[in-house]
Amino acid sequence: MADSKHSFMDSLLLTPIGSVTRIDREDYGFIDFWLSPGDRIYWQRPYAMIHASIVLATNQAKRKICVFERTKDNGFCGVDVNVVSLDEQAGQLYRCNDDDEAVPLSKRLRIMLTKLGDKGYNLFGKNCQNLVTECSLNQTESFQSKWFGVNLVMQAIKGFGMRAASAEMVEALFGGAEKVGVITIVALQATFFLMEFYSAYEKLKNGNISWKHFVELVIRQFSMAMFSCVGSAVGGSLVGYLAVKPIVAVVLGVFTAHIASMLLDWVEVDNVLTAYLGWMAGGILGFMGGFLASGWVLETLLACLLGFGGLLIGHGFGYVASWLFNVDGADSRIVNDLSELKMGDHITKYDWYMHPNCHAIFIKTLPDNKMKVIGNSFREGVSEQILTFTKGEVYRYEYHPLACYKDDEVVRNATSKIGEPNKSWTKCDCKAFAKECKCRNIRDTHTVCPSSNMIDWDALFAKIISEPGLPDDKIARIEYKLQMLVQRVSPIHT
Repeated sequence: MADSKHSFMDSLLLTPIGSVTRIDREDYGFIDFWLSPGDRIYWQRPYAMIHASIVLATNQAKRKICVFERTKDNGFCGVDVNVVSLDEQAGQLYRCNDDDEAVPLSKRLRIMLTKLGDKGYNLFGKNCQNLVTECSLNQTESFQSKWFGVNLVMQAIKGFGMRAASAEMVEALFGGAEKVGVITIVALQATFFLMEFYSAYEKLKNGNISWKHFVELVIRQFSMAMFSCVGSAVGGSLVGYLAVKPIVAVVLGVFTAHIASMLLDWVEVDNVLTAYLGWMAGGILGFMGGFLASGWVLETLLACLLGFGGLLIGHGFGYVASWLFNVDGADSRIVNDLSELKMGDHITKYDWYMHPNCHAIFIKTLPDNKMKVIGNSFREGVSEQILTFTKGEVYRYEYHPLACYKDDEVVRNATSKIGEPNKSWTKCDCKAFAKECKCRNIRDTHTVCPSSNMIDWDALFAKIISEPGLPDDKIARIEYKLQMLVQRVSPIHT
């Protein structure tokens, strides 16, 4: 039951599931630190799509990575190996933090070899996320397909809920069906958003996402909720009364044609003529339905259609808004156990409502769930402090190692400032003190070591064929596929 609950709550959010790390564009010059061969990565596109792939190699100097993916790019529709430029990719990059359920790299590679060259792509059962989860977790699922299905149901609930409320409460309340319908939509959408906010907060509290990820997720979901609410209200309360039937018929025809096209992809129709006829048939059925359906049916359909369209528009708007909020500053992640902290960490702890984030440098763990830190307070200046660790109140800032002093140097920097009355609301607050102790302020690629994230293909091949009783012809096929894969990966290192 708990798994079903979490699965449903995860499906409310258009974001990668599980524990993920947010990789900003300024980190592309240090990509060898963030990504390794075998990592699952996700690109959150501005246009409400999430593309998944598996990293095979990185080239830090050229800011490129080689990925294994199911794609529709470059004139090929299927599973392929591609070298992509990080700077040319649109959207936010995330790395999945694999847990114990992840398949070992050798077994993962064997599954990938069987999939290499596989043709076809569809939204419902043969997309990039299905491929990545099958190779990495030995499961075939797509969280975006689940999100799509859950939100279609939510749009239907809003559409039918609006109609039911209009029919039964119009006399008792406002005397206008459209007014009652709009209020119903707003109430339902507010309920859905609160569920989404709770799901996002659970991810933050469990340490699956960072603070920046949480902020951008909430902003994006709020924007999607607002635009979807407006779309449903317009579709159900206005368009159903004001739009002439030919316009409604055209809108429904275009929508059903696209649905028919996706269904044909799902059943893997390869014949171009059959696919075209199916697309035409779907459009004609929708067009005729727009003329023949009664008024309340059209109102409900248009409320669902424009409500879902509002989600897509709201995602783009929310993506831009969240990016503006998250352009500067290091990211942080909740710490659920005192043992997770180490000497030299830059942490924050809740102080009081006027100062919710008190920054400090962590020194060491003490008995009775206590911790020693060095911080900069307004009354005492820089001083050692003994604080009680409280789950849910402590966050740790995440920096690239090249941007930081070594742990002992961080502590030495903080200790050397003890006794200084440095606290100032405008010049040197507790956050500035902690960053000064922690960070070198070096963010250039000249200090980066040469790339070392390369796969030992010979060792992996030996592991793959180590299975007892593996026939020679199967070993030969695996070797042939592996040679193909290596040839596709090799250009990234030249």
